[in-house]
Amino acid sequence: MNQIKRLFIGTALLSLVIACQKKEVEPVYEEDPLAQHLPLNYDFLIQVNHPESLQELLTQLATTIPEKRQAELWGQWQLLLKSNLPAHSWIGFSDIGKDQLDFILISQTPLAHSMSPGESLNYQDVVISSWEGLEYPYFSATWSGVSLMSSSKLMIENAIRQKKVVRNIDQNLWVDILENQNRLV
Repeated sequence: MNQIKRLFIGTALLSLVIACQKKEVEPVYEEDPLAQHLPLNYDFLIQVNHPESLQELLTQLATTIPEKRQAELWGQWQLLLKSNLPAHSWIGFSDIGKDQLDFILISQTPLAHSMSPGESLNYQDVVISSWEGLEYPYFSATWSGVSLMSSSKLMIENAIRQKKVVRNIDQNLWVDILENQNRLV
């Protein structure tokens, strides 16, 4: 009986060690040129392939956030839910400050929205426009054939700055998931 237990435990440990081995995957940057515009200071990413299912994904995401912050985040995410998102885009989320979870949307086409323009500013020869009309202001820029829209001017500035410098990408940061689904990276 002890030999069977030892064999079972040994097999289980060996299976666990094999399952924990890292697999070589191609980084997102190499498989999708649009992702090269993502800032490196994100906490997680969503690759949007089916915009109609984004609300469901954001609802699932909101359940992981403390209840006292959920209402504020839904207010910020209104732009993502009320706009006509392109079928192929990326959304990066990042903690900004003590309790703020901001996003940046990166797509090939500008985001269609009904907000009124605010003031504009130049950052490294790129015009960043502010938009008002929802509960929170938003910022946008079009640069290098890519449209950037964010709840944080800082995230757009980071994306522009990081795209203009040579990157040192850790390939182990990326996880490859099915291409035909929205994915959380």
